[in-house]
Amino acid sequence: MQLSLLNLDLKNTQLKRRVRRSSPEAVQQFAEDLRLSWVFHDHALEGVVLSEVDLRNGVANEVGKDFCEQVMLDGIHRLYDAIGEVRSSATSHRRLDLNSFKQMHVLCASATDPNAGHYRKQEGPLGSYLQEAASAKTISYRLRKLVEFIDEEADEYHPVQAAAHVHWHYMSIFPFDKLSGRAGRLAMNLTLQAAGYPPAIIPASARADYFEALCSDSPAKLMGLMVEALETAIDEGMRTLVREQKTAEAA
Repeated sequence: MQLSLLNLDLKNTQLKRRVRRSSPEAVQQFAEDLRLSWVFHDHALEGVVLSEVDLRNGVANEVGKDFCEQVMLDGIHRLYDAIGEVRSSATSHRRLDLNSFKQMHVLCASATDPNAGHYRKQEGPLGSYLQEAASAKTISYRLRKLVEFIDEEADEYHPVQAAAHVHWHYMSIFPFDKLSGRAGRLAMNLTLQAAGYPPAIIPASARADYFEALCSDSPAKLMGLMVEALETAIDEGMRTLVREQKTAEAA
């Protein structure tokens, strides 16, 4: 795994160099492609397959034809906005704390949800998720211990290892009744982007592997998925930036 992380860092350095040489328009296109991909695949992880029209209408905050479609479009728009908030927070190298975890959930939840940012009080089941979750009465304590790790030990790890450790433990706590997974992935990618990486977008094709990794006895499988997702983001970013440069030169 150390070799994989070394190769990942080399590729990420090349991407950063390409970004510095690229036009603002090309960099913005890369960021937007990542944002839309994140929305699509995160919904797929939660069992919702979006069409291109769904994605476009949700991002544009269009009105749905019925109640169910409106709920879906609102969720798309909230996540799209939340990703923008996370990206802004990452540029200030914001470190995760208890308020951050709650805020990630507030960003995902409906404005009318009375449980937004409040820890769950019920014991499982966890919807589509298969891992065992902490008892509701231990959530506050276990999240505090996780924040202690972030404050005192995370800097001793490679950033991807630290992000995997935090996400794996967070998902074993499963702090909220709904949208814990979505909020947890926002937090994971805040950590990665603050460390200078693109977001790790777990693809729909890896949904079963992701759920299995959350059930494993260590973060190792999850970290493997994250490395693959980061390599994909970097490769796609390089292709986008090269394509945009060629288009600009031909104009």
